[in-house]
Amino acid sequence: MAELAVALLPFAVERLWNLLVRETKQLQGVEEQFEGLKSDVKKLRCFLQDADAKKHIKDTVKDTIKDIKEIVFDAEDIIETFLLKKVGIFFKG
Repeated sequence: MAELAVALLPFAVERLWNLLVRETKQLQGVEEQFEGLKSDVKKLRCFLQDADAKKHIKDTVKDTIKDIKEIVFDAEDIIETFLLKKVGIFFKG
């Protein structure tokens, strides 16, 4: 039985290596896009703080600020989900 396991070990290692290579290729560039998204969210948060401080009167400006807030919240959700999945990958092995 141990002989069979030893015989299958190189095959298993090769399969794991191929899986790792495929996953790495899929994730190339994702980290840069993720960092760009975090930077954009930070800039938009600063914009929203300034906009809230000015207490705009025009409805179009208020609606635009509301839309930007929703976009920022959605982007933050995406960032959190990405980080949770990234951490989950490390814990799963």
